[in-house]
Amino acid sequence: MEGSTVSNSKIASANLSTSFSNGSSSPVSLSFPPIVLSGFTLFGLITNGLICWATAKTKRLHTPTFCLVVNMAISDCIILVTGLASTIINAIMSSMAISVISATIACKLIGFTNICGVITSTLTLSAISIDRTLILTTKSRRRTLFNSNKKLNILVGLIWLIAAIVALPFGVLMTVFPSSPICDIKNISRTFNGTYFIILFIVAYMIPAITVIIMYTKIIVVLAKGISKQRNSSAFELIRKHHIKLIKTLSIVTVIFFLLAGPLFIIYIIIALSGKSAFNYMLSLSRPQAQILQICFIALYLSCLLNPIIYFFMNSTLRQALTCKSQCYGRLQPTIHVAPAN
Repeated sequence: MEGSTVSNSKIASANLSTSFSNGSSSPVSLSFPPIVLSGFTLFGLITNGLICWATAKTKRLHTPTFCLVVNMAISDCIILVTGLASTIINAIMSSMAISVISATIACKLIGFTNICGVITSTLTLSAISIDRTLILTTKSRRRTLFNSNKKLNILVGLIWLIAAIVALPFGVLMTVFPSSPICDIKNISRTFNGTYFIILFIVAYMIPAITVIIMYTKIIVVLAKGISKQRNSSAFELIRKHHIKLIKTLSIVTVIFFLLAGPLFIIYIIIALSGKSAFNYMLSLSRPQAQILQICFIALYLSCLLNPIIYFFMNSTLRQALTCKSQCYGRLQPTIHVAPAN
């Protein structure tokens, strides 16, 4: 019984360091076998990769909004890959001898990269909401903050820089549990860990979430009221419908990601304030409690699979880009009648 409890706790603590579980030997029903996890990861990489490919091949999608969508697709891929990588490294550590230094470095890199991807996704979603608001509330796109490739590149670089800086302490906290071959989040002190994870929650979740709410509220008001002088114009109504369709897509992706990512940050804060490492905290949980945490981490992972599906399902431009052969794309593109990306 005791051995079973320790085994279950090892698997659960792996979730805390990787945002997904190693379900190869876990009796928890929500865990996935490595082969299934590999299949999900491959599917996510392909679909997110298709988002990047379709955007690059379609001139209509060469806009700040879809460039940021590509940036989030990349961060989603990072979350998926690190989830699989952590499963592999934990399996390697549990099945064969590996130096503590190598294992620690691997855990730190995986943990840092994973949380960096999560932060990048939330910041990118907030940047998208700002971009859409500026487009709808200014008379010309040239007046937006992202009206040139240079500015857009600076924005993307800034997002990744902020994510890396905020995620750096997370990488420092990642370690290998002394008596068990598994990645763990050490607790330096309640003050340090609690302060860091609260700051992480504010910077990576609360500020982006509040920004998104404010921006999309403004967008809803603009689209609902319209411009009184142009409201009866057929051209204005057509553009308005195009905006509404795109905003619906972006809103669904944003709401789903923030809802599924929220519990992750809260769990990290709870663990930090407990004064225990992730491994020791999981040891203190009952099986139902561990299953609840399992759901939270799996939800974040699955959100990275849902995003590209939503984009393709709701955006005809992306779908048609995939149906056109690359060699004849330049000839067919002018005949494709779709709503403008902006």
